[in-house]
Amino acid sequence: MMKEKPNLIRNDIAQELQNDVGSFIEARRFTDVFFDVLGEEITQKDEFKIHGFGVFRCIQKKSRIGRNPKTLEEAEIKPRRVVSFIAGGTVKSKIISGRREKTGN
Repeated sequence: MMKEKPNLIRNDIAQELQNDVGSFIEARRFTDVFFDVLGEEITQKDEFKIHGFGVFRCIQKKSRIGRNPKTLEEAEIKPRRVVSFIAGGTVKSKIISGRREKTGN
């Protein structure tokens, strides 16, 4: 089980995989390939699903007026593509059961 940290990096995933594959180098190579493929699929498709994990979607955002929260100055936010993630059933179940463990419910 991975340690609770504010951010997760590729080496953390590779260290976890090392337990199964035996070699950190092989685990890191697998991790790099996985994220390279994920990045390519997300940039080339509008929707990319990993069964049991979730769906990544590219959404086109329209131009709009935003406001700097510090200065309250208005500025145009240009149109852009963003990635959204919708968790699949397996991930949702783990999130729900994880919340119960932390809250004691």
